[in-house]
Amino acid sequence: MNKRLFALLVVAVSSAMLLMADEETVDGYTWTYGIYGDEARIDSVTPEPTGAVTIPSMLGGKPVTCIGDSAFSGCTNMTSVTIPTGVTGIDDSAFRGCCGLTSVTIPASVTTIGDGAFDGCSALADVYYSGSEADWGNIYIGINNAPLSSAAIHYNSTEPGGETPLPGDVSGDGKVTAADAAALFAALCDPTAAKDPAVMDLNNDGKVNNRDAILLFRKAARGG
Repeated sequence: MNKRLFALLVVAVSSAMLLMADEETVDGYTWTYGIYGDEARIDSVTPEPTGAVTIPSMLGGKPVTCIGDSAFSGCTNMTSVTIPTGVTGIDDSAFRGCCGLTSVTIPASVTTIGDGAFDGCSALADVYYSGSEADWGNIYIGINNAPLSSAAIHYNSTEPGGETPLPGDVSGDGKVTAADAAALFAALCDPTAAKDPAVMDLNNDGKVNNRDAILLFRKAARGG
């Protein structure tokens, strides 16, 4: 065997091993996945998922970092899906045509959402995103993902009703600005106004007072 043929054979075998699909059963579903270095990509799942589905964070002893092309395409009976922390990519058409999908939980680790990943998800109403609004704005989102644009994005959240209050965000708009500090001062002047310590107690002393308002002004001046 000449050196060139041997080299080609080595490349072919290595590629085959890299792309080799495997299967693992978790929570009643058989997940087909590929191993790429030290990471796993989900390619498909059987039987067709129904109801609320949580994607496993590990397969084959490797962290799941990608939801592959069309992995869940056409799973019309799936109503919600939780994507685990560590996933960085949701590939093209990953959830295309999942018309029964009403909510999806997306971790802050996601950096790309491919073309048509959520195309045809006509019932999608809520996206629970564990990062901030600024983090969401940094995600590359491909074309044909209109359902994501029309859904309500719940920032700093991993589940319905699980939003984590942003200290100082008195207005609840996901930002900390001078307007929030002014609103806090106004609340302090109104004995009947609600004062949420999770948002207003900036120095964590168990009280909401002028010191917190001053800290909030300083926080806003630094850009949040």
